Amino acid sequence: MTSTPESFLLSSLRAQLEFYFSPQNLARDLYLRNLLNSYGFNAVPLQVIANFPKVRNLCNGQIDLALLMRSVEGSQIVFVTNDAAWISPLLPIPPLDTSKQPRSSFPGGQAGPQPPQQQQQQQQQQQ
Repeated sequence: MTSTPESFLLSSLRAQLEFYFSPQNLARDLYLRNLLNSYGFNAVPLQVIANFPKVRNLCNGQIDLALLMRSVEGSQIVFVTNDAAWISPLLPIPPLDTSKQPRSSFPGGQAGPQPPQQQQQQQQQQQ
């Protein structure tokens, strides 16, 4: 069986969408968890996910909801409604994993600015 550019694209999109909605990612992806909760029924408009940078890059900037829907047909991890309006995880959303610290985006791996209350606590602990 030969791979066509479209089958490669569908496979890549499926992998990305399944990653987003996997229990492992949802355990630490606060942004996506908040999106799922904000719509009230653990689903997000597919249009929102289509605008995620990695999905846009895979699609060369062209948003094609039907293509995204086709990419996850038969998935055991994610579901898209028949009208391609909503996408949701098929597996239960796990509890938030707070044991992992977010990676620092500051030079040298230093922590970014902290709220005053945390600064005070840290200063007290150092004394």
